[in-house]
Amino acid sequence: MQLANIGSNLPTVNDTNKQAFDPNSTTPKAGKDNKSAPITAKEAADIVNNAGNNAATVSDVLNAGWNLQNNGEARDFVKPYDTVNFINGKGTVAVVETADDAASSTVKFDVDAGEITSNTNGSVNGPTTAENAKKLADDLKKAEQAVKDLPADATEDKKAKAQKALKDAQAAAAPLNKVATAQNVADMINASGFTLKTSKVEGGEKDATSTGDEVINPGKAVEMIAGKNLTVKQEANGKVTYSTKDDVSFNTVNVGDNTYVDADGKPVTKNADGTYTDSKGQPIEEGKVTKLAPVAMKAEKAKPATNNGNKAEDQPTTALNVSSSDGKPTQITGVGSTLNVKPVDTNPNGKATTGDARPNLVDLVGTKDAPVNKNAAATVGDLQNMGWVVSTKDGNGYKDVVKNANQVNFKGGTGISVKGETTKDGVREITISVKDGEVIKPNQFTAKVNGTDTPVTKVGDQYYNTADIDPKTGNPKADANPVTPDTGTTPTNAGDGYVTGNKVAAAIQKSGFVVGKQKDALSAADFKDEDEKVNPDDELRFADGNNTKVKLATKESVDKDGNKVTTTTVKVDVTGLPVQYTDKNGTPVTKVGDKYFTVDDKGNPTATEVKPADLTTNMVNPAAAPNVIGAPTTLGNVKSNLPSVNDADKNAKDVAGNPIAGKDNKSAPITAKEAADIANKAGNNAATVSDVLNAGWNLQNNGEARDFVKPYDTVNFINGKGTKAVVETADNLTSTVKFDVDAGEITAETKDGKATGKVVGPVPADKKPADLLKAVADAQKAVDELAKDAAATPEAKKAAQDALKAAQDAAAPLNKVATAQNVADMINASGFTLKTSATADGKKESGNDEIINPGKAVEMVAGKNLTVTQDKNGKVTYATANDVNFNSLSLGTSQHAPTLSADEDGSLRLGSKGNQAPVRISNVAPGIKDGDAVNVSQLKGVTKDLEDKIDGVAAGSNAAASLPQVYLPGKSMVAASVGTYGSQGALAVGYSSISDNGKWLIKGQVNVNTKAKTGGGVGVGYLW
Repeated sequence: MQLANIGSNLPTVNDTNKQAFDPNSTTPKAGKDNKSAPITAKEAADIVNNAGNNAATVSDVLNAGWNLQNNGEARDFVKPYDTVNFINGKGTVAVVETADDAASSTVKFDVDAGEITSNTNGSVNGPTTAENAKKLADDLKKAEQAVKDLPADATEDKKAKAQKALKDAQAAAAPLNKVATAQNVADMINASGFTLKTSKVEGGEKDATSTGDEVINPGKAVEMIAGKNLTVKQEANGKVTYSTKDDVSFNTVNVGDNTYVDADGKPVTKNADGTYTDSKGQPIEEGKVTKLAPVAMKAEKAKPATNNGNKAEDQPTTALNVSSSDGKPTQITGVGSTLNVKPVDTNPNGKATTGDARPNLVDLVGTKDAPVNKNAAATVGDLQNMGWVVSTKDGNGYKDVVKNANQVNFKGGTGISVKGETTKDGVREITISVKDGEVIKPNQFTAKVNGTDTPVTKVGDQYYNTADIDPKTGNPKADANPVTPDTGTTPTNAGDGYVTGNKVAAAIQKSGFVVGKQKDALSAADFKDEDEKVNPDDELRFADGNNTKVKLATKESVDKDGNKVTTTTVKVDVTGLPVQYTDKNGTPVTKVGDKYFTVDDKGNPTATEVKPADLTTNMVNPAAAPNVIGAPTTLGNVKSNLPSVNDADKNAKDVAGNPIAGKDNKSAPITAKEAADIANKAGNNAATVSDVLNAGWNLQNNGEARDFVKPYDTVNFINGKGTKAVVETADNLTSTVKFDVDAGEITAETKDGKATGKVVGPVPADKKPADLLKAVADAQKAVDELAKDAAATPEAKKAAQDALKAAQDAAAPLNKVATAQNVADMINASGFTLKTSATADGKKESGNDEIINPGKAVEMVAGKNLTVTQDKNGKVTYATANDVNFNSLSLGTSQHAPTLSADEDGSLRLGSKGNQAPVRISNVAPGIKDGDAVNVSQLKGVTKDLEDKIDGVAAGSNAAASLPQVYLPGKSMVAASVGTYGSQGALAVGYSSISDNGKWLIKGQVNVNTKAKTGGGVGVGYLW
């Protein structure tokens, strides 16, 4: 017996016109189509709870389906007899297998794997070459476009030809979508690399023990070694700087090796092509150019010299030999001879200081060229310029210096108070706090009225005692009089401060509205069907309607925090409905005893009997006219045939409502065989809404139960790590599900049209993977927490889900998978930038930046004055040669550093680095041989010795001049005398004699000075 005219309990979905309808309605549901369920899983569960024992209609059964989604986007509402087709995707192969007993099916997507191979030079190969890959992709694109461009009236032959060309192009391009395994990619990355080789140029040297060329694979180290006299500095981004050490050691140093002069001794430049030009760029004949012999400096053993002192530790052990390379002596010319302040950029009054207007602070850090002597005494000027900088980071840009005795004021803004005090132990304590406030309305104040703090409410321009305000209207009561605040006082509103969470919670707890039953009668005009916002202190009333009775129950309880909680339950009872029989033609039938008869127009039985097999039981709508069935009604209190699964408490229950041991909501409560047995035994029983809404299927993950999918549940096929879910519904009957490998293309980075050697993945450059993953984790955590929060609103949950999806979409590029061909091409396109540069004291000769790709060679060349040694495992050692040639040599880095260079005439010139100012040569040992340099001590010694000798000669002269002589004819005299001069003395002995006639005079003398030098003189005179 069929039971007809039963009202449907579930909405319907029509695939033909793509519309959804409420139960028993012909009006389409707004905003609903056939792509998603017309109700949610939660709404379906509510129907089970409220009408689970209602009879289900055929429409209920055929409209009980599940949502098919693609990354959260609705694709189809899958109903009974629809088809879900799992197909191959890009880089994946779909495999669906059904067990022999047809009780379970497995769906999996295998990755379509390709292989990358390596070459001996460090490059790698994909499934095809890069050139062929581009051609295959272009051919596929053209074939696809050809199919799209077919005219509407194209012949079947042309359509078949275009489709065949497309299929052939797809088959040929299949290797492009093959995915390399992680192990294959790792192996090929480790097998890639570049060739490292070393060589030399003129003036350089390659060590004879160096190894041959070597391929450097990822993971290997290229060790850049600082050899003799060199330092090596490694910085971020692969920057390696070689430079000479500050303190170097050479056997021989040649200065001025490339110095050329013309016939007049003027400097000449030798060009790269071997020609010569003067300072004005004019050519000079090679025959008129002379290359000066460079100045050679080398160490040799020092010669002992007593001028160094008597202690052994004062004696030099090494001498510096400075001469030209041709062995000739070299001239040395140009020999000759602490706290700073630092200006501070300030902005004290909204205008930045510039130039000399900037204040100075003592520089206690110093620089390399002007280091701070920490043991030096500070001056008053130093103290005057000592201080610190005060600034506002996020304010008005204020910045100024604070020196001794300057004042700094701490000032509070809106709602902020600042207090200061000096504690007993001398600590200056500044306290910054926020102003305490209350949760209060903006028109409620505290005023001084007759000297008493009084709560008042401002209405219009007047103040009223708050107790005189009607809480329902917010206006003063009829007998209320305004109050006047005391003169000189201002009412204060406690709401302009900051409130604690406790105060806010207490205020919220006190707010609310009344829920109750309507007692007073209402007219039809009172029901306007308008929306009304329920505010605190409003009332929400429920009234009895047609065939309904409203009942309210109020229960008080205490929550886990000890707070009083009131729960109000509203129940609406509906009266029962009658049942009417009809024959198979729809003619009303009534039961008389154990038999059934048709009725007349007045509802009385006729003589026409109806067999029970021909009866149809109909539900009668109570609002229908007598003997009229009326609109379909719902049949309740029907017993369920199938167990139920409750997602809320995660329990499975049998038809009697008892929990089934060992069952939850992750798998079906009965097996497919048990379900078949029920169909055989009770297939003709009326199905309840609970039966329909609990008829589902098992969702498993690798054989492990994940969910029991019931009608109106959602099965969302989402993008996985490295995969992209694609769900398509073409005819509203069959849906296809495939998983494409989420191919993210690796590209070679370019800058200004040139490759940089860096490869770029799908993640934008301004996004950090760690930040993207953290955003997903945080969003997932928020979703999980809201799921546990019973008070969470649907809007909050949806917002959290939207935020999670946005975070997942942003992080999706992290899981994109590159094809084997793309990986191979990008490994070959990757590399590093070989770049040369110069430090402040260095010089770059030539060459531009170059990308070194895997398979290329990096040649390490030994330049002038350098040697290079290549060892195994990428070890390269640069060192200076033992004998080197330089045009000039500076000792130190400052502008005043002593610098050795050669003059135009081949002389060694010594001067400061910046302006060739004279510099001192210190710690010079005394010269021994001709051509040796002498020190100041030797010069002083020579000067003193010469001075003593001169003083001795003067003393001898004084002694000789003091000798007396004979003055009488015929007489002779022997005399002695002494003399002094400066630091010396002398003794003289003389003889004189006059002839008898007094005409002739002879005289002679001998003197000896204190320098042990002897002098003498003889004279003859004739007198007339």
